[in-house]
Amino acid sequence: MSQSKLIVFLIYLIFGLIPLPSIGKDNASTPLIENAPSYERYDLSEDEESSAFFGDFFSDEPGDPVDYEKYYSMARMAFLFGYYDTAIQYWQPMANLGHAKSQASIGWIYQTSKGYKKNYKRAFEWYSKAAKQNHRIAQNNLGVLYEKGWGTKKNTSKAAKWYKESAEWGYSYGQFNYGKLLLAGRGVKRNKSKATYWLDLASLQGVKQANGLLGRSINSSPSKHIAKNSKKSFQLNKKAWISLKNPRYYTLQLIQGNSKKDLLKYIEKTEAGGQFAYYISKRKGKKTYSLIYGAFTSYAKARLAMRSLPTKMLKGRPWIRRFGSIQKHIKK
Repeated sequence: MSQSKLIVFLIYLIFGLIPLPSIGKDNASTPLIENAPSYERYDLSEDEESSAFFGDFFSDEPGDPVDYEKYYSMARMAFLFGYYDTAIQYWQPMANLGHAKSQASIGWIYQTSKGYKKNYKRAFEWYSKAAKQNHRIAQNNLGVLYEKGWGTKKNTSKAAKWYKESAEWGYSYGQFNYGKLLLAGRGVKRNKSKATYWLDLASLQGVKQANGLLGRSINSSPSKHIAKNSKKSFQLNKKAWISLKNPRYYTLQLIQGNSKKDLLKYIEKTEAGGQFAYYISKRKGKKTYSLIYGAFTSYAKARLAMRSLPTKMLKGRPWIRRFGSIQKHIKK
């Protein structure tokens, strides 16, 4: 570890940003690896055996108990500075207690040998625990192990199952991997339209390799429907836009119609601008088009936005709902 890294870490330590934990190491674990290299982000372009599957593992995930977040973040900081033993002292006990993020992190440590000796079987065990708790990155990584036969018997069907779970929870590499299997018909029935859908989502989230599989240039992106009227511009997004949103964020449910044209007429009539989206469902055998408006990080912000809507939109009695409930609905 470089001298500058050590100084920065000591500053964090002295000011209490990374206090040493009072809990001990997991004595049943394999020996720690000393002087391990510092953490480096995986780049998709570097290594097909790992990067093209695993992506950036340490991204923030919502939904875990608040009590754990402080310690998880401390461990993550220690890991990023190359203090893998300190990270493990935080993560291992929390993983043993069922904390999904920590379980996934321990799986990653076994997979990359940064802190524990590389052990795909143990990585498989910890990813499995986290994946069953809907940790989307662990679900993707578990799919990788099944597809490659690392730490478990090779099973492409199970790989597809876990890629799909990860994809449906919005993880870009899960979407890419599932789309790739759908396109090739490996582990799942070949379906070009579904493959295109998932690869499009992955591309929207920055997985450039998805464009290559779709036959587009690497720097291109999926087309977006943008409509304009004479007064204000608005964008009417499709289901893909909804799927990419954080399930904990909020939106405004506006109206239902019998066609997309009905929704466009409504938007033009209200003279509103901004981000709209629609999704299709079936009621009594007939298609129903539901229109939503905006994406807000909190209920309070959504409520404030609703109060600011044009009078013509308020007449339809809009209501606030989470993206997660809509995402579950459109998955059915």
